Amino acid sequence: PKPKPKPTPPTPKSPPPALHVPGAGSGGAKKPRSRSRSKESRAGAVANGAPSSPAGLYDRAKELQARQRRREAAVDENCTFSPSLTAKSPSSRVGDDENRFEKLYTSAKVSRERQEVKRKLTLENPKECTFRPSLRSKGSRRAESPNPRYQILHEHALRRQNTVKEAPSPSFSPQLVAKDRRRKTNDTRPVHERMYRGKKQIKAKEDRLESRKTQLETRDCTFQPELAGSSKKRNASAPRMGRTVVERNEAFLKRREQRREERKAEIEAKEKRHERFQPTTRRRGSREAQRRLDERLEKRRAEAGLDGADVFDRLARGGTIQERMLIR
Repeated sequence: PKPKPKPTPPTPKSPPPALHVPGAGSGGAKKPRSRSRSKESRAGAVANGAPSSPAGLYDRAKELQARQRRREAAVDENCTFSPSLTAKSPSSRVGDDENRFEKLYTSAKVSRERQEVKRKLTLENPKECTFRPSLRSKGSRRAESPNPRYQILHEHALRRQNTVKEAPSPSFSPQLVAKDRRRKTNDTRPVHERMYRGKKQIKAKEDRLESRKTQLETRDCTFQPELAGSSKKRNASAPRMGRTVVERNEAFLKRREQRREERKAEIEAKEKRHERFQPTTRRRGSREAQRRLDERLEKRRAEAGLDGADVFDRLARGGTIQERMLIR
């Protein structure tokens, strides 16, 4: 539990100020206090133990201490422990007047002594260790050796040379040439011509093989045809002009119409051969209704610009219009 805060000490009450009554005395003027009266009042305050007197201050301090002890006693009753406090740290208690560097040196010296003692104890009591390391003095001797590095390297090179000399000599010695004879050339042509030499040789070889093949094929033949690259008549004639799309379309439509008429004539002839009677057909409905229907159809054709033309004629007319547009 946290200790309770200390209460603030009561401040001494100052005496009330003297009231000034106007018109008192002769002419309303203040009367000066005499020195004897002020001394008497001070002596009476000391005798009565006023707060501003030394005796009053002492009594007040004693009362505050007693109140603090009572408060601490009340706090200790509720606490489970009471900590021990020191006014100063033990580390700063020793050698406060010494220099900081001297303190650091002393601390390092003490730490080194402790480490040395710990090392000696470890060497003297190796029973807790499971093994004992074996140390070699070769490394220490090499580290303490005064020989320079280049002397060590020289000795190492001498040992390698002696090893090579002591090795058995080979039973043969190969003959080495500085340059391959096949790569040697006396060609003085430029480099770009020598680069194309291989391709030209391959082309010449292919031509020789082709001529040889032709000779073998024509050896058993009784004649040799004379071939021309293109027809002379065709070259002498005027250039041929292909028909336009409209002309081809028109010819196709005419042929189809002709085939259709021929097929229709064949069907009619076949029916006439097998028919036994001639049926009479007539239009249904009144003449007025039929007339109105014909007028309506003629009107639609006139609005569409057909004028009773056949479908093939309309297609031919459309192709002619497209051709004219392309020519323009």
